[in-house]
Amino acid sequence: GREGDGLSGLGLAVGCILLLDPRQLLGMSFQLSVSAMLGIVLLTERMERWLRFLPRFLRGSLAMTLAAQLGCLPSLLAGFGSVSLYAPLANLLAVPLAGLAVPLGLLTLLLDGFWPALTPLPAMLSSLAVRTMNLVAEGFASLPLAELLLPKLPQVLGLLWSLLLLALSELRARARLAGGLAAGGLCALALGLWLAGLFPSALEITFLSVGCADSAILRLGGATVVVDAGRTGNQTP
Repeated sequence: GREGDGLSGLGLAVGCILLLDPRQLLGMSFQLSVSAMLGIVLLTERMERWLRFLPRFLRGSLAMTLAAQLGCLPSLLAGFGSVSLYAPLANLLAVPLAGLAVPLGLLTLLLDGFWPALTPLPAMLSSLAVRTMNLVAEGFASLPLAELLLPKLPQVLGLLWSLLLLALSELRARARLAGGLAAGGLCALALGLWLAGLFPSALEITFLSVGCADSAILRLGGATVVVDAGRTGNQTP
């Protein structure tokens, strides 16, 4: 079934990535990507059944975005301490736009190498799709209660949540090979968690807007550097 194939592929991909670079486990982008994909693979079909009262063209997209949001919820709380309440609705508009922007962008690159005169139209359409996605994000972000602030969680809870989702799915899984590969991938996650402690932590960069000028904080290992851009000549305190 699709669930078995998805688990096999995800488990194999996670295992290969962590074997090549165990430090990836500590990266927020890696954690969010893996947990969101696990949520999509394990929960989308169940979400669709719960949302069967909706029209089919809405049900699939909403079920997928809810599954991804639920899958990466602990990682979101660990990394940012907040949850976007309107993300599922925003994704209903943003996902189709991304489906236009990406292929149009690739088409632009291909045409630029063979027939540059044809690139303006797909480039303009791709840019329009991206700008519309930005407007959608900004519009939902400006709504009241767009962001729910919650206490930050330990990062290890993201791994435990993924293991729980997998365990619950395995109670009804039909393909043992899929479960074995997925479990192997998550075991590689646990191994990577241990190995990652042997390496320096990844570079962290935080940008701050302080009114008169922007600044940045760089952290690597135990060292911290603050970069203050200062004020321009026409700015006053």
